Amino acid sequence: MGRRQDSYASINANEMREFQDKVVAPSLGRLQPIPRELIGGQNSYLAQIARDNSHNSLCYEIRLSFALTIGAAFERNLRLWLVLRSEVAADRIERANRQTLFQYVRDLRGSRAAVMHDASLLELWELVSVARHGDGTAAKRLMALNSDLWAHQDTEMQAVSEKVGLRAYSMRVQDADLERYFASVVTFWETVSSE
Repeated sequence: MGRRQDSYASINANEMREFQDKVVAPSLGRLQPIPRELIGGQNSYLAQIARDNSHNSLCYEIRLSFALTIGAAFERNLRLWLVLRSEVAADRIERANRQTLFQYVRDLRGSRAAVMHDASLLELWELVSVARHGDGTAAKRLMALNSDLWAHQDTEMQAVSEKVGLRAYSMRVQDADLERYFASVVTFWETVSSE
């Protein structure tokens, strides 16, 4: 006889796969950034430079938006899943910080809760915080987890961004980052779905 599955966790995993396949992948295929050396076309017309930079800005913003959606859906669904599965009062789960939520998952799923410490899942959590709140301690933690989010900047520009508090506004989420975030969230839900 097979193991029982937690249907809510399985639904969450499938929802993320569907979101990735039906929404994110097609959008990213249509919104590819223009390489720096091609901006402005052959004659570097100012109007073309403005259009190209506007297009690139949209490309980077949509990737950040998708990361935010993945992270927000994960946290919202995690809190609801815990309310439905644990004996902890709903108001405590709703107010819990990340470490407390991790403890609730450990209490509920034991060794399978180790999936909460997946590097990409932790990075996603920090990225959502940085995108929502701006530069601060979460931005420092995020830079330590994935400095490649700022790889498009030279060292001097990175130092300026950090000094004036613009680190949160200059990060760029790449397609590979989104793939890792999706994989981590799906893996989490698949791991905790077995009862």
